[in-house]
Amino acid sequence: MNQIRIASFKTEYINLVQNESAKNNFELGLETGFSEDDLKSFRIKFKAVISSKEGYDLTVEYSSFFETDEDINESFKKSNFVTINAPAIAYPFLRSFISIITLNAGYEPILIPTINFQALAQKNHPSSVESM
Repeated sequence: MNQIRIASFKTEYINLVQNESAKNNFELGLETGFSEDDLKSFRIKFKAVISSKEGYDLTVEYSSFFETDEDINESFKKSNFVTINAPAIAYPFLRSFISIITLNAGYEPILIPTINFQALAQKNHPSSVESM
């Protein structure tokens, strides 16, 4: 494939609730999705669950949609681009979104940790990130 680009983003779910007894915790899930109708697109979906000692719990499901210039085949679906590169490209947008949401909600903005998706894939866990 010669060209792959992020086409759009979408927050599919968000829940922010005050919780004065919250402790710092971060969990991240990751899944990929491929359309049977559109063979030139795929999705990277993150689910972040955050508790902050700042006094809130936040759950976000956030998707990044990618487009390609060629039909996606089985080889591409299993490639490093899908398991490592695409999540690494999309993740900073999730980080920014979470920081802005918490700031605009009146809390101290949170910067979720960076993720080494290469190391994660080498541990054979490309579909989920454990607690950090």
